[in-house]
Amino acid sequence: MALSEANLQAQATWNNRACGTLSESENEAAGTLETFNRLVERRYGRNDPWVPIVLDFPSMKGKEVLEIGHGQGCDLLHAAMAGGHVHGIDLTPNHHEICKRYFAALKRPVDLHLGNAGELPFASESMDIVYSLGVLHHTDNTVRCIGEAYRVLKPGGTFKIALYHFWSLPHLWLLMAGIIDGNLRRLGYRRLLSRIEGGADGVEISPLVKLYSARQLRTILGDFSNIDISIHGLAYDRIPLVGRFIPKWFGGAVERRWGWYVVANAKK
Repeated sequence: MALSEANLQAQATWNNRACGTLSESENEAAGTLETFNRLVERRYGRNDPWVPIVLDFPSMKGKEVLEIGHGQGCDLLHAAMAGGHVHGIDLTPNHHEICKRYFAALKRPVDLHLGNAGELPFASESMDIVYSLGVLHHTDNTVRCIGEAYRVLKPGGTFKIALYHFWSLPHLWLLMAGIIDGNLRRLGYRRLLSRIEGGADGVEISPLVKLYSARQLRTILGDFSNIDISIHGLAYDRIPLVGRFIPKWFGGAVERRWGWYVVANAKK
C-alpha cells in the first residue's frame, strides 16, 4: 500500500522523536531498561493512568493480541508480561527499532511488523484482541484501518480504540492559545493542531491530527457490537498553581466529560 502524505508526515514526526519521549537525549537513549522504566512511570503513573484500566492486561493471558501503532512498545510489553501472545505493527522505523530493543532487553518474544495498518499482514480471524490507542487519528485511512482490525479479529473478539476527543478541554485550550499567540492565524487550524505532538513544529513537520466526538466514533464502529464509549485523559492535578486543590470527585467528573481521548470497547 502506497504511503499517503499523512503517513509520510507521521513517519517524519516520530522518526524525529519517538512518541512519549521528552527530549532528544531521551530519544537517543530509548531501548535501555532505565529509559523503559521512566517511560512506564510517566505513562501509567502521571500522563495516562487510565490506559491499564482500559486495556485490562490480565484479560490478555493466553490470547492472541495485536497492537496497531505500538510506538515504543510500553503497552505491548505489558500485554506480553501478562501472558498474551503479542503482535504489533507500526508505520515508523524509529518506533519499530526501539520496540524491538525493549523486548530484547526484557527477553520477551514478540511478532513485530513495520507497515501500514490499512493493510494488516495478519490472517483473517486470527486475533482475540486488537487495540490502538492514540494512533488512528493520524491517518487519512482511519475507517479502512478499523475495517482491517475487524477483519483480523475472531468472532467475539475485542477491539479497543482511543482517538482524540473534539469536545475536550485540551482542544479548547489549544485553540485559545493559538488565538492569543497568533499561531492560529499564522499556521491555520490543521497545522496548529499538529503542534500538539512532540517533535512537530506545524511547518516542516506537521502530522495529521483528527478529532472525533463520541457519536462519530460510534458511527464508524458500525460493524461492531456491544460498543461502550468513555472519555479519558485529563491530568487536572497537574494544572499549575491550582491543580492540587481540585477535589478528585470534581476532576474526575470533568475528565469523563471533557477529557482528551474518546475511547471505545467493542465486540466483533
